[in-house]
Amino acid sequence: MTPSRRSKSGITNYSFALLLLITVSRSYPEDPSITLVQEATLPGRYEAALSAKSTILDASVYLRSSEPFHSLEFRSYSLNLRPIPPVSITGGAISVSGLPSRAKNPFFSLTVPSYTPIIPYSGTIIRNGSGIDTGNIAIEYMPDKWKIAAAGDPVAKLNEPVWFLVSHFFDVAKHPETTLSATLFGGAHRLPAKDCATWFSDEPLRPEATLYIPGAELAFVSPRITASATALGSSGAFRKNGSFIRADCSFSGDIFSIAAGFASSSRDFIPLDGRQESYLRRIFVAPTLSFTPGRKYVRRGKKASYKIEIGGIFINDLQRGEKYYAPDVPSTTTGFRLSVSNEFASFGFRMMQKPDKTDLSGRMIITLPKWIPLTIESETKTVLKAEKSQNYRAERIAATGGIVWSPPPRIKRDNGNPRSATFELGLAGNLERNAFDEDFVHGGEARLALILSKSHYRAKILINAAISDGKEPYSGGIRLETALQ
Repeated sequence: MTPSRRSKSGITNYSFALLLLITVSRSYPEDPSITLVQEATLPGRYEAALSAKSTILDASVYLRSSEPFHSLEFRSYSLNLRPIPPVSITGGAISVSGLPSRAKNPFFSLTVPSYTPIIPYSGTIIRNGSGIDTGNIAIEYMPDKWKIAAAGDPVAKLNEPVWFLVSHFFDVAKHPETTLSATLFGGAHRLPAKDCATWFSDEPLRPEATLYIPGAELAFVSPRITASATALGSSGAFRKNGSFIRADCSFSGDIFSIAAGFASSSRDFIPLDGRQESYLRRIFVAPTLSFTPGRKYVRRGKKASYKIEIGGIFINDLQRGEKYYAPDVPSTTTGFRLSVSNEFASFGFRMMQKPDKTDLSGRMIITLPKWIPLTIESETKTVLKAEKSQNYRAERIAATGGIVWSPPPRIKRDNGNPRSATFELGLAGNLERNAFDEDFVHGGEARLALILSKSHYRAKILINAAISDGKEPYSGGIRLETALQ
């Protein structure tokens, strides 16, 4: 295809998507809106995200090209229809949370020294997504105290995960802030045949077969205590049955809070995505101390001077051996975090110490008084690698520091309708080293943001330009967000 034909094709796709979303936004004229986000990077690519929203229908389309309007192709789309209040139907790319997500990745994700417990959630767990998998259809029905949901790909059938879920929510008498939920789950995924390339393969030879994942979950929340328990199983032809359990609980006090959890998988358990878990067991404890000096003055209507939060985490893991003949590997990870903040400044420090490396990061933000509209920001990250001599060396270092100037917005009225303009300018310098034997790379960046808004219109322009003495001496980008209502 010639460049002119590719350009015409890109413009045609772009115009068709825009026309489609305008039609969607007008499908229910009570409160329609349309948003267009365009982003171009140099060197890099051009992307356009168009979305429309009305009372009963949301739609989004994502397009991408190596340069503006040249070979502009549909990358993803998503539609969400709400014909009546308890029913939601989503097609195309979807984003899923809750137990269906945990059925694919069941172990606790503990990448920072803190933990957010599972609590009963009566809201929507299926939302519009932006991934390239656009063959999904999902439905969610949420009458009073119930949630019924199902999702799958009707074309791929069981070659992609298919699941259903039923939840019920119980209110505890005389305790309106206390809720208990019970959930039943079922999923299926047809896994491809597994060939044995060698005599001593880590996984045995298996023909194509369907994997079934039943599950159940209980979750409880009150003003001070949360608790949850999850059980999953895996079964199917030509494989042994497997099981997985996990539970967590937390207590939140005025000064002291603590969360703890336990997860364990049998060696034969396979999650819904079909990928064998590397963990066999994970246990953690995460305490937190949070206090505000001068709390008594807060109760009298005065602002506290500052807030201090100190937290940590202890994780004990048992990981599967890399080879079938290798023993399982126990490991311990410890973490620490500290944050100090008041009305004008905040400081945060985090550390995660693993057997082979230690991740350190710190961030500081200082906001000057209102008559000096400047914010000073600084962030540092490093990775310390453990050596055989039991010493550590800084394998990776990244540091950024800069200022942001954000004067007060200008507001005017036009026939009683307000108009506003907000301006922001940022300047930053950075240095980075990706390996111990490499030189530092220095760079600088300038960012400009402008926001214009009226009663039915809002536009946001973001421009950034960067220079560096590394492999990419220059880079830049522009982002335009437009919203009509």
